[in-house]
Amino acid sequence: MLQVLDEVLNNPHDTTKIHLVYGNVSDQDIILKDRIDALVAKHPKQLQVTYVVDKATSNKWMDPDGIIREKHAVGYVTPELLKKSLPPPSTSTMVFVCGPPGMMNFVSGGKAPDWSQGEVTGILAELGFTKENVFKF
Repeated sequence: MLQVLDEVLNNPHDTTKIHLVYGNVSDQDIILKDRIDALVAKHPKQLQVTYVVDKATSNKWMDPDGIIREKHAVGYVTPELLKKSLPPPSTSTMVFVCGPPGMMNFVSGGKAPDWSQGEVTGILAELGFTKENVFKF
C-alpha cells in the first residue's frame, strides 16, 4: 500500500484523496508508522490514516483518561469503522485491500482459486462495494 501512496502523492497532478485504514495486532507492530505519519503531515488534504490495533500497548495510543485518540481504534476493522472511513461506493471510488487471509475474508473476501479478484464479500459487500470498486492484493 505504501507504493500506491508514494505513486499518488509524488505526482503533483494527481489529486486522489486517500484514506488508509491500517490494522495491526498492537501499536508496536505498525510498520513504517513514522514514514506514513510524515506523508500525512506533508499531504493533509489528500491523505488520512486510521490506525486500528487489537491491543494498545502504549500510553501514547490513548489520552490520559483512557479515551482512544481520534483516527485510532482498538479492536478490529468493523463495518461501522469502514463506513465512517470510506466514501460511499461510486464510479470514482476504489478500495484496495491487503492483509492476511482471515482479514481479507472478513473485509472483502479472498481472491478466487485461480488468483483472479473473485467476488466481493464481507464488510465491503455489505456496504455496497462491488468488483468494480475493490482491488485485492
